[in-house]
Amino acid sequence: MARRVFIIISVLAFLAPGCATPQAERNLRAGGDITKHVFVIHNKWHAAIVTNRADIAADEMPELVYFTGADYIEISWGDADFFPAAESGIGLALKAAFWSSGSVLHLVGFSGAVK
Repeated sequence: MARRVFIIISVLAFLAPGCATPQAERNLRAGGDITKHVFVIHNKWHAAIVTNRADIAADEMPELVYFTGADYIEISWGDADFFPAAESGIGLALKAAFWSSGSVLHLVGFSGAVK
């Protein structure tokens, strides 16, 4: 499990700067403010990224049309069996780490304080 987490974090750390560069350059050319607030939250086994809905361009995430009343978007991901399970345990955690059934993306729109 620790090795898998290390690999995932390493890949994300390697890819994230490449993904962020075009957006920052586009904002600079447009004369916009490039300051963005991103929160990392944790809930039991899962971590999620929360950001202002207004900071995400509609053409970059078409799913935003489902969250028109939300101030924030929570983005998380995980194993297709483990992530949505009501009762997750060590068995599902091991299955997710070594015999994954695929992955899912979870989006939640909300307003109010980020906790």
